[in-house]
Amino acid sequence: MSGDSIQSMGTRIFIGDSTVCTTLAQYEAQTWTELGEVLDISEFGETNDLQSYKTLRGLTRKRKGATNYGDPTVSMKRVAGDQGQAKMKAARRDNSRAYNFKILHDDAPEDGTGSGHYLRAFVTSYTTGIGSSDNPAVDAKAQLAIDAEPIEFEADGP
Repeated sequence: MSGDSIQSMGTRIFIGDSTVCTTLAQYEAQTWTELGEVLDISEFGETNDLQSYKTLRGLTRKRKGATNYGDPTVSMKRVAGDQGQAKMKAARRDNSRAYNFKILHDDAPEDGTGSGHYLRAFVTSYTTGIGSSDNPAVDAKAQLAIDAEPIEFEADGP
């Protein structure tokens, strides 16, 4: 590990069910299924819409608007029979419920658990990229639309 930074290599992502979780304890009680062959999880986090108006004096006034927690893309290689990918595809077909996700970093102390994030998100797309002969494995991308404030948790030791 380089300094105290959290490394992306070794990070894993899991999908749970659609039970509404708002606390760390509720997320920890979930049964998680890991997604296989994940290549990348794009950025997510709190941003605000910008509300602005122009006055007759020629000034632009700005205010913070609604909060958006992001729409990360999960990129992976397609794996036939991968239970996590199958659950992700099923969640994409569910138009009414958001699902729980756990992102776990590989920074656990010995005999402990790593740090990470719990997310509640709709799966808004699941696409396939065939690619070319230079990239012989078929890709998949799933878009998540985070619907509640993510809960970040720290690494924990015994």
